[in-house]
Amino acid sequence: MRELTEQLKTQLRAEIKIGEDQLLIDEAELITIEPSDQSAVENEIGKEFTVRLDGKLTVPVVNAQLLRRTIEDHIRQNRPEGMLLADGLEFRFEKIAWTPDRESVSLIIQSNAQVAATVDVERIRTEIIGFDTEKIRQYFQGHPDIEKADVSIRPFWKQSLPRKTSKIEITVTP
Repeated sequence: MRELTEQLKTQLRAEIKIGEDQLLIDEAELITIEPSDQSAVENEIGKEFTVRLDGKLTVPVVNAQLLRRTIEDHIRQNRPEGMLLADGLEFRFEKIAWTPDRESVSLIIQSNAQVAATVDVERIRTEIIGFDTEKIRQYFQGHPDIEKADVSIRPFWKQSLPRKTSKIEITVTP
């Protein structure tokens, strides 16, 4: 009987069909298997008999695009000023519980979102006009939101940045 039950579960899982924009919460699958009838008779060893199982597989499905859009909107509305939401949300489902009537599922959806600081490079160019190497280093030390900055002073014999922002070469990594 256990083997038949496992075969039925495998068959039911294989028959699940969802759209490309749907997300299957397989951690919440609910399989109900009921033995319905059998032809075995007690004390008839060696005779052929049949066992029929009826099964039902219930799996919650969510619209992945709608879920992603809802979470992204929430993050955008609640992120600090000057922060940018990176692409690529991943979802995890936790504390999955079916209601007693088995009509719906309650769960917690968690997502890791990467948020990066937006950097106004033109503003930085304007603020560092004419700085020497020491002032440039101090400027970026005072900006913890900037992970790395490469500033070129050219030609190499110059001791400070030019007075024109268009001549300042800078690459910033937030």
